[in-house]
Amino acid sequence: MFRVLMVLLAVATCTACSSRHHLGVHDDASLVKFNRDHAKRGGQLRLVDGRRLDADWIHVEADSTIWLPVLPGTTPHRVANDEVVQIVSSRSGRGALDGLIIGFVSGFAIGVASWGASDSYDTPPGPILAGLALGGVGALVGTPVGAGVKHDDKYTFQKPASGQRVSW
Repeated sequence: MFRVLMVLLAVATCTACSSRHHLGVHDDASLVKFNRDHAKRGGQLRLVDGRRLDADWIHVEADSTIWLPVLPGTTPHRVANDEVVQIVSSRSGRGALDGLIIGFVSGFAIGVASWGASDSYDTPPGPILAGLALGGVGALVGTPVGAGVKHDDKYTFQKPASGQRVSW
């Protein structure tokens, strides 16, 4: 039982730290939403040829993506959307929230599960209090770990098939 719980928590931890989105480059509403949400946030452009370009600022248009390199004193660059596969944007605040939730839930579950293994005090508040105590420890540990790991938003470009407009 304990091993199954640990495997489930490991899987939840790995999948909770990223979100996947589709970006319709020929859909004006999705471009406006992306540009509004990422007005002051950088990220990484992943290109068809395998290059990864770090950017302080990204703006997507219908035919191209404009990005400002991380290096100080540089000017914005433009790359055709046909060359862009994905944009990855990392957020440490969302990562901290993920770490807090995962840490608390895993600590609580371990505290409740381990309480039944001991022979002492099998009263109903015992497992809950043990779970809350270990959940608090898990939240304290998980928050800075999650902030360091960060939460990745991955925007995959949807290409239109033979001249069709893409929407989502």
